[in-house]
Amino acid sequence: MRAEIAADTNQVNSAIGTHHPDVSKWPIKEYKMPRQTDGVSCGLFMMKCIELWDGDAFRHDF
Repeated sequence: MRAEIAADTNQVNSAIGTHHPDVSKWPIKEYKMPRQTDGVSCGLFMMKCIELWDGDAFRHDF
């Protein structure tokens, strides 16, 4: 997937003369995150994650 992202970025940069960074080289960080416990509240669950995420960790458990 990283190779595909790099190829797509290069293709866009060449096609329209931009210089978007090659994000495929950015480090991948893993974080301890809560898990959704049902199969129907995906949108609400994601909104709650965004609300409580401070960029490094969750401010509150939920």
